[in-house]
Amino acid sequence: VTMCIMGNLKLSLRSIGEHFKIFAYTKTQTVHAYYQQEQPEDAGKAILVPLPLETDTQKILSKPQVIPKENLLIHDKHHNYNVGLIKNVHEKRTQWSVIIKSNPIVYKENGNFLLSDYRVKLEQDDNKWISAKDKNIENIQKSIVKSEDNVMRVISTIYQYVLNTLTYGNPIEGLYSYKDALEKGRVDCGGFGTLLAALLGNAGIPNRLVVGFCTVSDKSNNLSMHAWNEAYLPDGSVVPLDPSIEWKRQRGQTNRWGGFGYVGSDRVVVSYGVDHHIKINNKEYTFPILQHPVIIE
Repeated sequence: VTMCIMGNLKLSLRSIGEHFKIFAYTKTQTVHAYYQQEQPEDAGKAILVPLPLETDTQKILSKPQVIPKENLLIHDKHHNYNVGLIKNVHEKRTQWSVIIKSNPIVYKENGNFLLSDYRVKLEQDDNKWISAKDKNIENIQKSIVKSEDNVMRVISTIYQYVLNTLTYGNPIEGLYSYKDALEKGRVDCGGFGTLLAALLGNAGIPNRLVVGFCTVSDKSNNLSMHAWNEAYLPDGSVVPLDPSIEWKRQRGQTNRWGGFGYVGSDRVVVSYGVDHHIKINNKEYTFPILQHPVIIE
């Protein structure tokens, strides 16, 4: 009982501190982010290194330093990723570092938008990782949303379904698909994100998976892999969604700041979306997400 009371007291004090923006992750902060990854001895001929993006809430203050030095930078025309291509790799370690100014994202408006207020119907994701057109996804979405047409209530209903249906666990460097999330039940942040994205898409709400890291205190690597979501309202406002962090916060497994309508400034955005196709020397490579350095032949 004493431990339970102490736990609730710590949670209450942290919530008060977050409300008054005492903690660094609740306000703008400048971070020297660095990441390194050991390569196997048969590393191959080249490595693709995803690098942090310049976004509305994340400003790149220094040129990314990549070791070994990249031979080519590849920029996505839709601004979903930037990757460095390193050829003829012989080193056993790949690393990058950059100084970032990051802002928390908090949605404060009480929007009264209806689904019919979306003037342009965007193409829904339909791939192995996220499919808004899947019949099972459609059935789930209709069964929980029913006749609701208020956008924020629809987002909240779907978010709560994901939060109550999944269990956090078994983290992987790749990506759990929305089907994995439904079939396995226990998945990491990526699995929470792909299921949430598929259901929101089926309801007609534009959204995307945000892929990157959270900053941590570690001498050799100050980043920990993470993924979350962004939904868009008819006026273009962003509603950040971080169901896996909220799931862990509810159970006292993390102190990170994230949930329905807010994410902290301890995030480093590396890419948006899934199922990336990159052409190099007339050969196309496909990646479920771009987050860690990837060996290519």
